[in-house]
Amino acid sequence: MGAGPGLNGNVRTVAADGTLAGAALAPFGPAYTGAASVARGDVDPNSPGDEIIVGTGQGFSPPVVDIFSATGGFLRQFLAYDPGFQGGVSVAVGDVNPNSPGREIITGAGPGGGPHVKVFSGDGTPLAGFFAYDAGFHGGVSVAAANVTGDAPAEIITGAGPGGGPHVKVFAGDGTQLAGFFAYDGAFTGGVNVAAGALDNGGLASIVTGPGPGGGPNVKAFTAAGGQLVSFMAYDPGFSGGVRVAAGLLDGLPTGVIVTGPGSGGGPHVRVFTGAGTASGSGFMAFDPSFPGGVYVSIGSG
Repeated sequence: MGAGPGLNGNVRTVAADGTLAGAALAPFGPAYTGAASVARGDVDPNSPGDEIIVGTGQGFSPPVVDIFSATGGFLRQFLAYDPGFQGGVSVAVGDVNPNSPGREIITGAGPGGGPHVKVFSGDGTPLAGFFAYDAGFHGGVSVAAANVTGDAPAEIITGAGPGGGPHVKVFAGDGTQLAGFFAYDGAFTGGVNVAAGALDNGGLASIVTGPGPGGGPNVKAFTAAGGQLVSFMAYDPGFSGGVRVAAGLLDGLPTGVIVTGPGSGGGPHVRVFTGAGTASGSGFMAFDPSFPGGVYVSIGSG
């Protein structure tokens, strides 16, 4: 779990019941109090377990990615975009390049930059890059990665950020667009947060979406072609701060789940749902209940 802006020591690894499963991390140095986009996956074959990947939040520069070991030890850092860019970095992990050892790190530029998606090896070597939307769009890009089509390797999934419509796209690892659809009403301009993971979709990963700021907390799951699989409210219908999402398998649970965290303005309330949208308990507070910055969530890529 990564905190929204305002909290230091803002990345934690927790079990499905909210129990802390490792030390809290303070990426980018002890003075950093920005948001932290997080992902997990085996990007370093020489390091045991899944690594924890953290991207800087909006308002801070340089736009770097920190990589930690499964036990929280710092491994390395690399620059994802121009050093002066302050829009932040969205991160994901997936096996999108079969010629690279381990899984790859996928980044999306945050608000203020072009919709630039990049693919890096686990050591920070750039492998590919492309613009997911019109180059003139500066609302940022949410990214995810999983095998949603059935064709290896995994695909990259993108969601337009605030200021854009809720446009979800599916790309091959080289940037070739494979599919695209609108997750919500096309008139909604709050953007869309994306995740992808195996739920109950014939063995394929599903695309999971949460609206950006201004929309109700309506979480949905789709096939790669945009066929809707499930739709539910993750929080009180009156909450309009947006919802961040993750999807996949959690230790101790037999099937894939959807994990949600509220956007800024909501307390750090993390919830777990089945692939059918049924809540698994009441959830837990990832940070102090009074913290209003919201929560970024992630599940290991397996």
